[in-house]
Order: sequence, then C-alpha cells, then structure tokens
Amino acid sequence: MKDYSDLISYMKSSEVFVLPSTREGFGIVVIEANACGLPVVVVDSKMNAASDLIVNNKNGIISDFSKEDIAENIINMIDKKKEMQNDCIQTSREYDWDKIVDALEEFYKG
Repeated sequence: MKDYSDLISYMKSSEVFVLPSTREGFGIVVIEANACGLPVVVVDSKMNAASDLIVNNKNGIISDFSKEDIAENIINMIDKKKEMQNDCIQTSREYDWDKIVDALEEFYKG
C-alpha cells in the first residue's frame, strides 16, 4: 500500500469491516471504517474495547467468537450496509479530534 489514501480507497470499496480480535485497547480502525460508511463486525470479549464503539445494528454488530456467528453477522451487515451507512458516518463524527479536545478542555476546567 503506497499511502493512507490507498487504504481509505480500499475501505470505501468494501461492504463491511471485520475485526475478529478478542483484545483491542481502543480499536480506532472501527471509527475509520465507520467514517468510510462501513458497518463493522467485532467480537464480544471483555478484553476488546473496540466492542464499546459499536451500537448493534446502527454502526455494526457485536458477534460471538465463533466462525458461524461471525459469518452470519458479516452477511447480515452486508445486507444492511446501505441502510446503516449514514449512521456509521454519524457515529464516527463523535470521535472528531476537535470535539474530543473541546470535551477534554471542559473536563479539565471542571
């Protein structure tokens, strides 16, 4: 991959983003995928903070960690991509750096 714009092009041409990791500290790729209008399939695990970024059937889905459930949820998200696309993009906007910095400043002013 030559640069970041290539990555974004690949994501935008996709139907769904799948993050089968059971251990993520934050999962910024979930937000990046949502910003591209992609619903995301993540797995349910207490060590997976990426699942905290998902609202089921709004910007993705939290799946059990089995190949059958992941496969079923991938198909489900592909089928719902068009109807979820705007919610995915809106969800990603909540993590805009300017918003986060403003909220952090307010917190410190407290």
